[in-house]
Amino acid sequence: MRTGQCRCATTTDTGSAIKLHLSIRWKLILSIVLPLIIITAVVMGFTLTRIFDFATLSIRKQQLGELNLNAERIGAQFENLSQIATTTANILSLAGNITEDELYDLLAQSVGDNPLVYGAAIAFEPFAWNDDQRLFSPYIFGTGDRLSAIDIGNDSYNYTDGSWEWYSGVLEQGKPLWTEPYFDEGAGNVLITTFAAPFYRDNAFAGVAKIDVRLDSLGG
Repeated sequence: MRTGQCRCATTTDTGSAIKLHLSIRWKLILSIVLPLIIITAVVMGFTLTRIFDFATLSIRKQQLGELNLNAERIGAQFENLSQIATTTANILSLAGNITEDELYDLLAQSVGDNPLVYGAAIAFEPFAWNDDQRLFSPYIFGTGDRLSAIDIGNDSYNYTDGSWEWYSGVLEQGKPLWTEPYFDEGAGNVLITTFAAPFYRDNAFAGVAKIDVRLDSLGG
């Protein structure tokens, strides 16, 4: 009887030792391994966030660089285009006598020499061209060899009625300007922006020289 009791006690002691050993192992796991897992997850999360932020910043910088390049290219295009109308205005201010055919030839050259220019016009102040003709505005427009010629003042609309920024704006401000985009109904019949510059005769405002640029032609 005593021997059996001793065996039972030994078995119980062994089970308790195993349980104690497992308890210590789990405590070690919980106290060492689990914190390591948490720390690793935090570090990986922080690293991934930094990588994502860096990639996003790099993409934004690249996009901003491309936008700046496009803006510079378009800005240079606008500067070159404005010189066309400015040169025409200077010629008209200096030229004493110029014929109607010469006006159309000058405009055709402005359109033909630059593919970005859709149209070019010279708009005279009322009776500034001829005492018997209130409005006169020769206009050349088109692309390539397909150019058309009209007189805006006679064939299209009254450009002096205050509704056309390219004329009334220059008249009011007394200086060149780029207009807001608009649909040139009655003349070019396309969505354009216009640069117009004033010209003078006998120190008085005599009209404007303008070029029209199709918006879909820019940035290429």
